[in-house]
Amino acid sequence: MTTRITRVEGERASEMVLKLEGVLTVADAKLLEEICDDLRRELDYAITIDMSGVNFLGSQSAEILRRLKTTPGLSIEGAHLFVQQILEATEDGNHHE
Repeated sequence: MTTRITRVEGERASEMVLKLEGVLTVADAKLLEEICDDLRRELDYAITIDMSGVNFLGSQSAEILRRLKTTPGLSIEGAHLFVQQILEATEDGNHHE
C-alpha cells in the first residue's frame, strides 16, 4: 500500500495543507519533499503536512520528514503516537552521531 497525498484547502489563502494517508514509503517521502520544494519555490505558501492518516513509516521516510520539518513555513501535524515516536527516534539518533 502506498501513500495518498491530497491537497486540502487551508484556512488562509497563502496556506497549503497536504493530507497524507496510508504507509509512507521512502519513494513517497521523496516525492512529498519534491512537492513541498516546488510549492515553496513557485507559490511561497506556508505548508502544513497532515499526517493523521499515516499508519506506518520507516526510519528512512522519517529521516526525510525530519529534514522537511526544518523548512521555514512548513509544519507537520496530526501524527499518531506510533508515527510520532518514529519521528522522535530519528531526531534523537541524529544527535548522538
